[in-house]
Amino acid sequence: MTREAVQNRLVTTVDDRTLARWNIDRNKAGSRGMLGVMWALREYDIAGALDSLEVPTVTVFGSQGPTVESAGVISVQAAHRIKTETISRCGHFPGYDRPDALADILRRLLQRTAS
Repeated sequence: MTREAVQNRLVTTVDDRTLARWNIDRNKAGSRGMLGVMWALREYDIAGALDSLEVPTVTVFGSQGPTVESAGVISVQAAHRIKTETISRCGHFPGYDRPDALADILRRLLQRTAS
């Protein structure tokens, strides 16, 4: 992928090392593997899977990520178990762009499940 394409997925600046690592990892997966994942995601009933969860859950989106529009997919019946968090100044990979904010969300989930 080009630097610009990778930069569209991240908020932090893509340096030479990050770009190289990104492309090494994509090449390891291979185009057949990447396409297989994309088809599996298309065919997976995410809303149904979320509705069937019976444990406290959190979904996390980056405010500038390509899937943030999906944050509203959680049905009303599952909303009491599933909390949706959107991390500001974050792209598609919260653990990369904002690991601090992701850790805070996970801490809150643990606190919620411990009580």
